[in-house]
Amino acid sequence: MARVTERTNEFINRLETKGYDVSKVRSDLSTLEGMRTTRRSLYTAFINVLKEAKQYDCGDSEGAFKTAMDESRAALAKWRDQIKANREYINTTLRPDLQGLRGQNPSPATAE
Repeated sequence: MARVTERTNEFINRLETKGYDVSKVRSDLSTLEGMRTTRRSLYTAFINVLKEAKQYDCGDSEGAFKTAMDESRAALAKWRDQIKANREYINTTLRPDLQGLRGQNPSPATAE
């Protein structure tokens, strides 16, 4: 995701200097960055739950190990869902907005 953001920023900077209106794409990138931050925090939460599960012995914890593992599975599922949401956002919002820039015809006056 970081590479997508980096390359897209480079691309829209070039287009902006040529006079294209890239405000919508910049907004999309800002939203994507927020989604990326959420994804990172979900992954951290997943790892933290796994670390908590390490403290329990499988047979001697009276169900605490199983509960911790169930929580880790739920945290992993949330993280995976966020990854899917990020991909979907790129494919359904960012990409079409980038392609929409093709239809723009910047005037030479704005490019100077």
